[in-house]
Amino acid sequence: MVPSAQVRDGSREDRLWQAALAQLTSEGALAPEQADGLVARHQQIEHDEQLHNRRTAVIELIGYLGAALTIGGVAAITSQVWSDFSEFMQVLLIGALAVMVLVAATLIAGFTPGGAGQLAVPGQAARRRLVGVLGIVGAGLTTATLMLATDASLSQSEADHWYWIGPLAGLAIAGVLSRFAPGVVPTLGVGGFLGGTVLAVLAAFGWMESEWVAPMALMAVAAFAALVLVRWLKPAILVEAAAIIVWLQASVPLLSAEPGWGLTSGEAALALWVGRIGLLALIALGAVKFTRGGNWPWAIAVAVGSAIFVGVTFAEALGGALAMTIAGIVLIVVALLMLRTHRRSRQHSAQP
Repeated sequence: MVPSAQVRDGSREDRLWQAALAQLTSEGALAPEQADGLVARHQQIEHDEQLHNRRTAVIELIGYLGAALTIGGVAAITSQVWSDFSEFMQVLLIGALAVMVLVAATLIAGFTPGGAGQLAVPGQAARRRLVGVLGIVGAGLTTATLMLATDASLSQSEADHWYWIGPLAGLAIAGVLSRFAPGVVPTLGVGGFLGGTVLAVLAAFGWMESEWVAPMALMAVAAFAALVLVRWLKPAILVEAAAIIVWLQASVPLLSAEPGWGLTSGEAALALWVGRIGLLALIALGAVKFTRGGNWPWAIAVAVGSAIFVGVTFAEALGGALAMTIAGIVLIVVALLMLRTHRRSRQHSAQP
């Protein structure tokens, strides 16, 4: 009997595996009984894996639905009577919900075979995603709880100096999640809470009165994420893409800063130069990264960054329409040059 005939409707990998098994049997390397035993064991393992994946998917779906229904129900109830609650009860309700969600995430992680440290293995993808989503929801609720508690227990002037504790706590929870349950949601959570913490700290010290401070701070956070956090957060391409988008967006208000609207002439000049240096640094870094085999976000950083620099810098001298046209030409030329250089780099690295 030819073993490959037993699994004719399988995947391409199964057919190749069965073909190899049939060749070994026909060549005498394996006895027919051994080949049949291997096929039966393979089918049993595949069946068990399919059952496990179905159970895991059902558990993941139930977890998402439970979290959504709980949060939605609490939101619907409290929206009608929220103003009737005292500040203490508001803090207590949000805090209790935060604890419930975080405990659920902790229990799901703790019941992972081998412990929470095994969440990162490929076979625990569904459980890992569920823990990540619940954990970030819990981090957001924890942030809201601490900010409400700060507002309720302190005067307005004192509370302004301590609001940063909320996003910092959320950042800590997101950081732990990214360690044990790495994925898209924890990574986005780390980025969001990091930016919120930095802005809250700046506001606590009264440094947010100038309009150029927030873009400059976000540019620094984006640079930190693109160069440092990318080594730990997963997936790395998401970290790079998000950091580059924030970097580019933060550069625009800096490059267009003018005296007035809350800016002195000195602050406008400083913001302008910070924007230019930051954007040029992004262009240079992106060119180096992409030509050395980096991911596609770096190519976008170079092309879009060059277009923004030309368009915004020379808009006043050339006129908006002409500057936009030149920026578009620069965008196309840079994209073609980067693509050609990237291909050469890949071909060179592929050579023995």
